[in-house]
Amino acid sequence: MDSKCTVSLGWRDFVMSSEDALTLLGILSKAEMFQEVYKSETKTTAYYVYPQEKDDGGRVSIRLLPDELYCMARLAGRPIKEN
Repeated sequence: MDSKCTVSLGWRDFVMSSEDALTLLGILSKAEMFQEVYKSETKTTAYYVYPQEKDDGGRVSIRLLPDELYCMARLAGRPIKEN
């Protein structure tokens, strides 16, 4: 079985092959940052594009997912939402 990783982007976790995870992180490491800032006093939105800084990487993480855990979680499927 191809080794799997979880990649966390913001508040979502994705499962993919280790190779794809490293490719994705490589692409993201070359990307620029984008930010919208709404100013309520003038009711305008300013847009910014700028290079990443060393401390901007907090919203993306990668971790190895053992084969046994992947298989068990795959069998479990989507969690049931509790009210």
